Amino acid sequence: MSFCSKNCCWIAIAPILFLAGFPTTIVGAPVADTVTTVSAPDVDFRVIPEHKEIEGPFEDGIDVTDTCLECHEQQAHDFMKTPHWTWSRLQEVPGKGMIKMGKRYAINNFCIGVASNLDTCTQCHAGYGWKDESFDFSDPSLVDCLVCHDTTRQYKRVAINGGQADLTVDLELIAKKVGAPGRHNCGTCHFYGGGGHAVKHGDLERSLIDADSGLDIHMNKDGLNFSCQTCHATQKHSIPGHSMADSPAGGNPVRCTNCHDG
Repeated sequence: MSFCSKNCCWIAIAPILFLAGFPTTIVGAPVADTVTTVSAPDVDFRVIPEHKEIEGPFEDGIDVTDTCLECHEQQAHDFMKTPHWTWSRLQEVPGKGMIKMGKRYAINNFCIGVASNLDTCTQCHAGYGWKDESFDFSDPSLVDCLVCHDTTRQYKRVAINGGQADLTVDLELIAKKVGAPGRHNCGTCHFYGGGGHAVKHGDLERSLIDADSGLDIHMNKDGLNFSCQTCHATQKHSIPGHSMADSPAGGNPVRCTNCHDG
């Protein structure tokens, strides 16, 4: 069978498997069963001060998170209720009731499924160590704070042991300079979904970091200069929006009409 034929087969059957609630072999993780609907916004992002008082050295990313939790334990628990942590969401499928959907249960024509590519996939899970079904989704020390809050653009993750911080970077420096997420933070994963640059989402790729008006009128760095969070306005670490590929029933969408009346 040709490459095209094989991919066309997956494209054809993937929506059927989604709607059937077809599971992978990964079990044990919680499901984000409630969705906070967030309307958009006049968002005024507060300035997060540098955390100069943080002291290392840090042995790994979990060591950094333990320091974050001294002040931000509630924020970690808020994040752990969201699909960015659970990679799943309960959705109603006509005739089947409430079904666990989302990346953790999806079969697709990009990577087939999470279970067969766990180390690579979980390089983009905002946690440390999801290498098998023993991963503890209730442990806040496993949350990766730096992947979203690094402002230095130096932080990196490596695809080993279920996703870990790259220990060749200066974790203490990065921890001292945490701040509000920017395009680079979101793009670290979303620009490279499906295993490569612009593979999974053709409209999400690294040129958006320094977009001009010809590329994106909203994210034009010399114009409106929106960040991702201007539209995907976050409340209690719940980020509105969803991928139609992984969550076909929707829930918590971002719409143009959130800001534009007609």
